[in-house]
Amino acid sequence: MAFTRPGTTRIEIEGNEPYEITIEEPVINTNLPKRIQTGTKMQMTTSLGNTMLEDKKIDEISNRGIYDTKAAIGYQPKVEILSGADLVKRENGDYSNILSSSEDITFTGEGTVTFKVTYEMLPFKQVASGESVAVSDEVYYSPEATFSVDIVSELPAVEVTDKTGDGVAADLTGVDTDKICADNNVNTAEHDIEIVLSQEEATDEDGLLLEQMADKAGYSVKNVYEVVMTLFADGKEISNITDDFGALKMNLYAGKQHAGEDACVYQLHNGAETIRYDDLKVNEDGFVEITVDRLSTFAVAVKDTQSIVTPADPGTETGSADPNANGNAAASLNTGVSSETEAPRTGDSANLFVWNILCICSLGAVVVFCMRKIKRTLFFCSKRNIRP
Repeated sequence: MAFTRPGTTRIEIEGNEPYEITIEEPVINTNLPKRIQTGTKMQMTTSLGNTMLEDKKIDEISNRGIYDTKAAIGYQPKVEILSGADLVKRENGDYSNILSSSEDITFTGEGTVTFKVTYEMLPFKQVASGESVAVSDEVYYSPEATFSVDIVSELPAVEVTDKTGDGVAADLTGVDTDKICADNNVNTAEHDIEIVLSQEEATDEDGLLLEQMADKAGYSVKNVYEVVMTLFADGKEISNITDDFGALKMNLYAGKQHAGEDACVYQLHNGAETIRYDDLKVNEDGFVEITVDRLSTFAVAVKDTQSIVTPADPGTETGSADPNANGNAAASLNTGVSSETEAPRTGDSANLFVWNILCICSLGAVVVFCMRKIKRTLFFCSKRNIRP
């Protein structure tokens, strides 16, 4: 039994319940691109897939001496140009196989060319008992498909669309769109490509982590941003681009009221790597500028003036100084960093240790003084033969 066309058929076997079988649609494939530049020459190929047949020469399945319906099934491939025939030159066509074809095509002018590819079922030509076996109308089926190619003078460039919010401003000129497309196996000849820079809501956990890092270094976080870059091809999301995209210059809003203040940006990349951008200033518009080669969660922070150590009377409590003033990336997430210049606090165990040392030293001084006094008395008594 050979199934020659797609659809559903009902099978009945004596002594068994009847059942249905679904025959899948054959698929015509081609290497024709969606668009191509004028003057390009290529070998156009077509194929008929999703069948149980082997690709053989048409002559091999004609006039076979053994009755085998499946072996007799074959197709004659054919390519027609429905429109734009004057824009192409055709050469070296090979249509001798039942499931494939090839032809050299040169695209000579701008416009749109529409190709129609047909795999026309060949009639049975096998001989059984000296008679030809014909194909009935019920089983006769020829798959076909159309493909359009836009011939252009130059392929369109891939652009990055900035859809970030008011708190983020980006300079996209450093983004390497060619590398992004190559890494994800897409190109403008075959796809409509769009790269979008946008924002998402940062998780509370990521925000808190960055706030702890900033607080430890004496900075106060003003805003947290989740910046993402997404690649789309033909309207479908292909990949979330977090690195290997070149360089991206961004301005993150801290607040106009902080203009002129020292700033720092903390980044949590892919939920694991922490990066710190130092020696920054808030500009007059309230933004902090950084250049990044990775994307993820950013926290823009300004120097916490309330925590800077200033001279104070003994016994008063002060804030912590910035322990990372050398600009190194913060790695520890512990909070409440203490400055070495902090004044003593009531109940501070470190200060109690100091007082204990002072007491021991004082007691030692008294002992030394008393010993020297006794020694001098004994010496005085010995000189005068006086019993002490």
